[in-house]
Amino acid sequence: MRCFEIYEFINEICPFDLAQEWDNSGLTVGGNNDVNAVYIALDATDQVIASCADNGCELLLTHHPLIFTGLLNVSEQDFVGRRVLELARREISYIAAHTNYDVARMGELAAGMIGLTDCSPLLPTNESGDAGIGCIGTFTETPDLRAAAEKVKSEFGAQGIHVFGEKTKKITRAAILPGSGRSGIDQAVESGADLLITGDIDHHHGLDAVARGLAVIDAGHYGLEHIFIDDMAAQLKNRFPELRVVEDVPREPFYSL
Repeated sequence: MRCFEIYEFINEICPFDLAQEWDNSGLTVGGNNDVNAVYIALDATDQVIASCADNGCELLLTHHPLIFTGLLNVSEQDFVGRRVLELARREISYIAAHTNYDVARMGELAAGMIGLTDCSPLLPTNESGDAGIGCIGTFTETPDLRAAAEKVKSEFGAQGIHVFGEKTKKITRAAILPGSGRSGIDQAVESGADLLITGDIDHHHGLDAVARGLAVIDAGHYGLEHIFIDDMAAQLKNRFPELRVVEDVPREPFYSL
């Protein structure tokens, strides 16, 4: 099949026009080639591109875009340019589905994994408020913070999480914002959430959130967003049974000693 057929399917399930203005989702490299196999990962790192090529894949699909801002040149001296050149040399097309996926699928998928119900977007992206990034909803039961943290760790397979707040705090209303979630703290507080589940929370934002009555579970940027890989793999396998789909191995970007 042609790369554009896969692009059009991705556009159906998470339309690229849902992407935020600052984002760079879509077809970034190539696009006019035959594709027998696709490699799915969170980031287009050197290691991922090498794995994509080693697995004989003609298309790389990632959540985070390789190129966020305009390139003034494409050369080996720049790490982004080096990756673009490697994709071109290997004749691998490249698509990123970032904030369009966040709006269309990520929040609802993440909320469902931990059992949130009656969900609505945490950060609306349209005037009606029926679409947005992240979700806020309620637990059918009322776990304490420790139990909620254990559920997040189990459901997402997180290697380690950081929890801000008292272990015994009862949680009824919770917000989940996969990725970097500092921008969601104010909205979570204003929406009456007891808990925000997200990533990339630093010392001061964590302490300040607790002071405002909001507990925080930081399961890591990768720790929550890696669900993109399994979800998109399942969608592509269902739509294109003849397509070989290769999922990237779990790759936390750091390790702890």
